[in-house]
Amino acid sequence: MSLLRVALAPLDELHAETPLPFALLDRQGNVEREGRETLAALGREARGRIVEMVLHPSDSLLAEFEFPPLSMARLSSAVRCAVEPLILGGSQTVHIAHGPRTESGWVAMGWVECERLGGLFRLLARYRLKIRGLYAAPFFLPADGSRWSACLWDGYLVVRTGIEAGWVHPLPEVALAQLDDPPAGIDLLWLGDAPLERPELADSASGAAAALRWTGPAPSWGWQGGNGVSAEEARSWGRPVACCAIALLVWVSGLNLHASRLEGQGKALQAQMTMRVQQVFPEIPVVLNPLQQARQQRDVRLAGGDQAAVATDFGRLVQATAEAMPFIAGSVKELTFDDSALRLALLEDASRPPGDDWHAALAQAGLDVSDTPTGWRLQAKAGESPIANLSGEAPDE
Repeated sequence: MSLLRVALAPLDELHAETPLPFALLDRQGNVEREGRETLAALGREARGRIVEMVLHPSDSLLAEFEFPPLSMARLSSAVRCAVEPLILGGSQTVHIAHGPRTESGWVAMGWVECERLGGLFRLLARYRLKIRGLYAAPFFLPADGSRWSACLWDGYLVVRTGIEAGWVHPLPEVALAQLDDPPAGIDLLWLGDAPLERPELADSASGAAAALRWTGPAPSWGWQGGNGVSAEEARSWGRPVACCAIALLVWVSGLNLHASRLEGQGKALQAQMTMRVQQVFPEIPVVLNPLQQARQQRDVRLAGGDQAAVATDFGRLVQATAEAMPFIAGSVKELTFDDSALRLALLEDASRPPGDDWHAALAQAGLDVSDTPTGWRLQAKAGESPIANLSGEAPDE
């Protein structure tokens, strides 16, 4: 995909009608066309192209500091501490970006005022200019490990010393001395018009060389993504997100613990109710639904002797059912004894019966069983009474 590169005017002076230098680069990185256009025209040029921009030298505040080996998070904190004395206001008023630590220990960094940067991105959004990266002034110049590249830009000396580093000086006549003594093995590539006091630099300049100012590789750092947020600030969201995740985990764990405690309390209450019913009504052989069985026994005692036989049959039927169907313990919602038949209504979340062995156990106990919409209906077979246990003994003749 082709690339559109734009050199910005000073942010304090930038407006919709400001003509801005630009260059179109082909897929091989060669300059196809240069010119000057307003933001509206650049918005049309940007269609289908990657867009990158560099700040004006007056907005490119750069520095380099030497740091020991640090993790990325600690390096970002160290960079912010190093930049703090260089800023008139607090570090919270600027967006700080920095490159990686080099093998020699140096880290390049830059900062832009938040208010200016926010105004720039609002202006770009108005013309649908979404940029891949915003960099300091030197970072469109050519860069490799064997030479520096330099040019004059609106009275500033702009120098790129490597893929990740460069500097800007507002007094070229003073700063040119630094170019006379580069590190060993480093050559200088001068691009465009030479300063009057150094005409010999023009010997290496040509039309082709001047166009090279657009062709350098982009650095790995800057104000990326067109949102004005540096990599460090993007990472700063990691801690709040992690805290929210931890809080959610603690909340869910607390809910599970509370549910587990409630379940335990419910089982303890069920066991206590069963014990109390057995103490008060010892004639009940098996307690499946403590509250309902207690009410039925109370009603039997209040009704008098005619209900005694019914209570005996009911007790035997419940005992035989419990022994043949142990899996229903704790799952019975309602017991109904009517016309010598026991109807069981189960809870909605009751477990499914395991296998079919319980059918044979009921048959051995002398019971017929049939399904109902809510559970089962059990009744003694014709001419038989339900036995009190399933030990295999035959009922009395």
